[in-house]
Amino acid sequence: MFKLLSTPANPDSITYEIRTFAFDNGLPEEWLEHVKTYRKLIAGQFITTRAPAFTMLKRLLKGIVLTDFERIFAEEGYNNSMENMNDMLEKLIEEIFPQHALQKQHRALCRYVQKPQGMCNTPN
Repeated sequence: MFKLLSTPANPDSITYEIRTFAFDNGLPEEWLEHVKTYRKLIAGQFITTRAPAFTMLKRLLKGIVLTDFERIFAEEGYNNSMENMNDMLEKLIEEIFPQHALQKQHRALCRYVQKPQGMCNTPN
């Protein structure tokens, strides 16, 4: 559970709590929701530099995703900017999302889904 400020720049602003989990594995939709919550956390705690942002993200990962995070971090040699944080999230998306998902969905639709006979466009 994290305490966040409504107006991050003002330490006297209203606080609220947000619950999150350490992401290990799951559906791509769960990852997108996790990233959305992560962005709320860094905004609500007024984290504007790379080091605390990367530390927060590392704290919210575990398992294979954490291993991917550490490998990408070492390979890329990131510097102190939030653009690198966005780049890290993009690279983690490439690791988490299934490969060729759109092609597989299209193939399955073509193979198994057919229009009902009454929907066919036939000239009168």
